[in-house]
Order: sequence, then structure tokens, then C-alpha cells
Amino acid sequence: MKYIRSTYEILALRCMDESIDERHSNWAVEMLKAGFETDHLASLVLLEKPIDQFEIKHLVDVILKELDLDYKDNTKVLYEYSSYFIKKYLNKEIPSFKLLHEIKKLYLFLDYDYNLSPFYLLYHAKIDLDSNGYQHYYDGANSENIDSKIFDECLDWLENYPVK
Repeated sequence: MKYIRSTYEILALRCMDESIDERHSNWAVEMLKAGFETDHLASLVLLEKPIDQFEIKHLVDVILKELDLDYKDNTKVLYEYSSYFIKKYLNKEIPSFKLLHEIKKLYLFLDYDYNLSPFYLLYHAKIDLDSNGYQHYYDGANSENIDSKIFDECLDWLENYPVK
């Protein structure tokens, strides 16, 4: 991707029609600092509450079009976002539960996407292991090895869907 890395998140949020919030204005600031300028990008920096979601989503769509960023292919966008989020986890920027929780949302949004299912299963396995020490979601995972199972799934994912 020729843009800053948080662009993956912005495209995923727009793809899933999530509310526009401070993540978008933070992204706009980062984009401007990185030298990207459009007629409308600076307007996004100046978000004031309350935010009219209909109006601001239109502004974000205009910005994405100006930057030639497409979010219409749900699977492609959310796979790239998964890879971005996995990289954040592997770089120790986020904990495993946050990773699993986020990818679980993507799995459900993509109507139980098979390729994301290991993360969904690990999410539920981790919850059960943390609460009662037993799980039946992910074969072979237990309290001692759940973190290594998560790590291995992340490496497998990045082999198939590397971050660009």
C-alpha cells in the first residue's frame, strides 16, 4: 500500500460502514504529515462533535476516491486489515485478546469466512481457558500453549496474506 499503515483500518471501517470517529481524523492528520493532500483531507481533521454521520461518511468517500482507495471488495479489504492487525500483534503493539476480538468481528462480517475461522475459534478458546481452564473450540489448545497457538496462526496467516 502506498499510504500510511493505518489506512488499512480506515478502509476496513468504511467497508463495514462503521461510524466515523476520531480514528478517521487521526488518520487524516497522519496522511497530511506524510505529504498526502487532497481538497478534502484537511476537512476531516477538523471533525467537531456532534458528527453528522451521513455527511461525514460522504466526505470520507470523497477523500478515499481522491486518494484512489477502494473499499468495495469486502474480502480483500478485510483480509488486508487482518494482516495489518496481526502485524500489530506480532510487533507487541496490541494484546492477543484484542487481536482475536477484532478478527472475530471480521469473521462474522464476512459471513463466517472459512479462512478467518481459526481466529474465531481461538477467540472462544482463550475466553474459556481464561475463565475455567478448559476449552473445546481449538484442538490441542490449553492454558500453557494458547499463546503459541495464536502466534502460529498469525504466522500462517501472513504467509498466505502478507502485509503489503
